[in-house]
Amino acid sequence: MLEALLKLRQVCCDPALVKLMRAGRVEESAKLDLLLDMLPELLEEGRRVLLFSQFTGMLAIIAAALDKAGLPYVTLTGEIPRIGLHR
Repeated sequence: MLEALLKLRQVCCDPALVKLMRAGRVEESAKLDLLLDMLPELLEEGRRVLLFSQFTGMLAIIAAALDKAGLPYVTLTGEIPRIGLHR
């Protein structure tokens, strides 16, 4: 039951997140399309937009779409940067 709910949540974000053959054939994402429609106007108004997702795969999909659209962005991942240690 919980796995089915997880897949529903993923497919609502973007069908590409669901690792099923049928989902992989879907080439549209309503949420991503809406985001890409809204962002240029928001940025023109001087607004800053914070996007977050529980699914890191969704953030990668958004980043790729923003790159393709030529829209600037910054990511914050929570990963600890690897810094060389001097001994």
